[in-house]
Amino acid sequence: MAKEVACSQCGFRVRADSDDELVEDFQQHNKAFHNMDLSREQILAKAKTVQVATA
Repeated sequence: MAKEVACSQCGFRVRADSDDELVEDFQQHNKAFHNMDLSREQILAKAKTVQVATA
């Protein structure tokens, strides 16, 4: 199952199949657009498991 996390500043969402990918993508977003550094633990605490529809 994938996980998703939403940016509390702008609503941007990241969805990924692995925690590593989710954290990396969300950290890049926060640094680039909000000049913020969030830890892995902070990001994973905000993440929710989502079911992705398959064809």
